[in-house]
Amino acid sequence: MLQQAENRNQWASFGQDSSVKSPSTAMVNGYVKQRFPFLRLQIEF
Repeated sequence: MLQQAENRNQWASFGQDSSVKSPSTAMVNGYVKQRFPFLRLQIEF
């Protein structure tokens, strides 16, 4: 539970700081970079 809340806070701050059109895209990209930095994926919608 605590881990999930922590992740939500990180996503929220990431979305706010980002100037990307879609906050959800920034959240997904931020999550991917945190979890799988070696994949270097860029997700676009």
